[in-house]
Amino acid sequence: MIDMDNKIAYISGFVFTTAMTMTIYDILMAGVIGLVGGAGGLFIWARYNKTKAMGLINADLEELWRILDDEVLGDLDEQIVEKIKEIFNRIFGKTS
Repeated sequence: MIDMDNKIAYISGFVFTTAMTMTIYDILMAGVIGLVGGAGGLFIWARYNKTKAMGLINADLEELWRILDDEVLGDLDEQIVEKIKEIFNRIFGKTS
């Protein structure tokens, strides 16, 4: 049975062993990459939610579908076009 002391010892041993094998530069770079990636992820998430709340995402998808329908799918067989529409609707969550 593993009690709390053993868990703490295991985790702290792992952390200290890892920290001792890394240079200060490596630790700083990992921190910078984590901060930049985290900040970028939060920014994109906030931007997506704001755009979604404004109702612009569905408008953009409608425009994308219009472009696909007019320029790309115009010369294809009707069965292929219907299959592509089905896949498109499944990916983007459209019901119409």
